Amino acid sequence: MHKQAIDTNTAATREMTKSFNKIWYIFWLVILALIVLSGAEKVLKFI
Repeated sequence: MHKQAIDTNTAATREMTKSFNKIWYIFWLVILALIVLSGAEKVLKFI
């Protein structure tokens, strides 16, 4: 019974980690997009 609870907990932790990684991926993508946009804005002002 105890092993089953540990297995369930491990599976839940893995699922949580997967969604957490997805959130970080989106977070970095947004930051990168903002950096690119701010850089493009400076280039356009320079031209």
